[in-house]
Amino acid sequence: MAAKSKTGRRVIEIAALALTIATLYCGESWAQLKDETLVATIPTGFKIGSQSNHDRTTTLQWVKESETAQNWTEMVTVQVDRAKSARSPHQLLESTSKKWQSACKGAVANEILDGQVNGYAVSMLLLRCPLVVATGKPEITMFRVIKGNDALYSIQKTFRFEPSKEQLGQIMKYLSSVNVCDARGTEHPCPKVD
Repeated sequence: MAAKSKTGRRVIEIAALALTIATLYCGESWAQLKDETLVATIPTGFKIGSQSNHDRTTTLQWVKESETAQNWTEMVTVQVDRAKSARSPHQLLESTSKKWQSACKGAVANEILDGQVNGYAVSMLLLRCPLVVATGKPEITMFRVIKGNDALYSIQKTFRFEPSKEQLGQIMKYLSSVNVCDARGTEHPCPKVD
């Protein structure tokens, strides 16, 4: 239990440094949320692989507990870009799709799904690269991008193998649970504590 407790504290420290990501881990309270916040949980069985802050962008990478940020089969990447980009989630994913298709022979992009969640524009996309030359493995990535008032928030799950339909369904459900809220008003409500 001590190891889990240390991991929980580390997650909260990183979230506090980013000032934008609230991680629900070990029953943390929503009462501490302030300003606009990306609400995302670390998936079960994952740990922090790396974190960085650069040019108003915070990036966190979570890998399976038995893997590393250098050698992984599944990775979740969370990025908060506070550079006030004028691009919509759809435009960002459209650009990402074009880059993938030019960098990966045989890459396939599903249709971008657009919608609104908690008053924010959101888009999702599934990309498949049959073979990444650098790794010799396929990469299948599902993206969710949310345009907040303070930042552009993205979360993606990448597999370095062909996931089953069940795994893709689980990831779709997980990514759909990631949202943005703003404790400064009532237009984008944050989750309530029971």
